[in-house]
Amino acid sequence: MKMRCCCILLFFLFLSFPTFCQKPNVEGIYADVHDLSANTEPRYDLNKERCALVKVRFVAKHASFEGNIIGDVIKKEGEYWVYMTKGSRYLTVKHPDLLPTQIMLDKSQPLESGVVYVLTLSIPDSMYATVMRRNDSDTNDSESSERKCIVSGKVFAENDSIKPLGGVTIYQNLQEGSYESMVYSSADGSYSIPNIKLGDNLTFTYKDYQTQTATLQSFQDAEMDITMKLKVIQKIRGTVCDRKGNPMPGVAITLKEAEIHAISDKNGDFEITTEVLNGILQFTYVGMKTVQIHFKDVISRYIVVKMEEWSKAKGDMDEIITMEY
Repeated sequence: MKMRCCCILLFFLFLSFPTFCQKPNVEGIYADVHDLSANTEPRYDLNKERCALVKVRFVAKHASFEGNIIGDVIKKEGEYWVYMTKGSRYLTVKHPDLLPTQIMLDKSQPLESGVVYVLTLSIPDSMYATVMRRNDSDTNDSESSERKCIVSGKVFAENDSIKPLGGVTIYQNLQEGSYESMVYSSADGSYSIPNIKLGDNLTFTYKDYQTQTATLQSFQDAEMDITMKLKVIQKIRGTVCDRKGNPMPGVAITLKEAEIHAISDKNGDFEITTEVLNGILQFTYVGMKTVQIHFKDVISRYIVVKMEEWSKAKGDMDEIITMEY
């Protein structure tokens, strides 16, 4: 009885084996002499030899390749671009639902430099539904990442008490002066901005208040209330003098983080007003070594800067003196 059961089990395993052990079908491969992609979009091997380009036409997503490949495989709609070294003969194709297969690219001669080859693969009939389900799953994930929503909420000002703040400018994906969309908060502090995707950044700006940013991490967080704090304005004052203590007028002073510039007056005094709490002040003067002061939370602090002459004999013209406050 046990022997009979074992035989039946082995029989069904034998029948199902071809279904689960299928390779992609090779429909054909040829050199496309009219395709100039390998020359207009070239890659080079370590010997600076132009690569051959194998365009693998295969509707299955998630395919990977092994062989004498240069750089990353480029995925395009319905095909993969695989750059290979001159003289290559074999390319191995892998897919999660199919068996790996090693393909001889050209039986007569190896791949030539700067030539485009077209390799066409198809999915075995018995595995077509399985492979396409994986494709559809990938498409659904992509569509989910493109899902958009409306982000809304209220903006509040944090002063002596919390109160709604109207007229706040709200940018979607603000970067180097450009943005995708912009709205203003209403008098009661409420706002609503449409077409926001996961990962989008919102930037909230208002005069005399610190800029606030928020990122949409999940669609459950589409209701965002923002509290804005007043800017901290500080004045950095000081005097610049030489090694003997004599005041130095005309010294150029730069606050790097804010691109703020100032010049010391006839008494060597200077004053900079900024929102930057942590940064670098740079002092430059002809014939003097550059001085850089790293400051942190120096509100209303007075800075005395002593500059030293640079010595031509020592060749220390480019020396930078660094101090911290």
